[in-house]
Amino acid sequence: MSRQIPIAALVLAGMLAGTMPSLAQFEGNWQCEMTYTELNQQGQRTSGYVKQYVMGVYPGGGMEAQGAYVGIGGQTQFQVQGQWKVDQGHFMAQAQGMQQSQFGTMPEMLIMLAQPGADGRTMSYNYEQRDPSGSYVMNRQLYACQRM
Repeated sequence: MSRQIPIAALVLAGMLAGTMPSLAQFEGNWQCEMTYTELNQQGQRTSGYVKQYVMGVYPGGGMEAQGAYVGIGGQTQFQVQGQWKVDQGHFMAQAQGMQQSQFGTMPEMLIMLAQPGADGRTMSYNYEQRDPSGSYVMNRQLYACQRM
């Protein structure tokens, strides 16, 4: 009987390993786009922006990203450095750095959550926030990345 437990444990571990993404699956360079959209009660876009960036995800948990977006202040360039991890199968990154726009240099923060695609070459996430009463979606964030 003691021989069956280790074999069963190995089989279970193998099954779980096949379902959970490995850290190496996320390491490398990614071309990403994050779309933020604010919506009115009728579901029509009222404002928002698209952030396009290149992200380097490194062994050991380090990451960096640089890119640009157009907002109310015109074109904004940014560069951030931070950490990433995998939690419950989701890629999670948090980074801080600086942005440069017509208003000058200011702090920038990037927080990203994504699920890996089955092909291993993509990751994405869609988040919708409802208004306080819960009657309509007031904003939406879409993350989409493709391995470079």
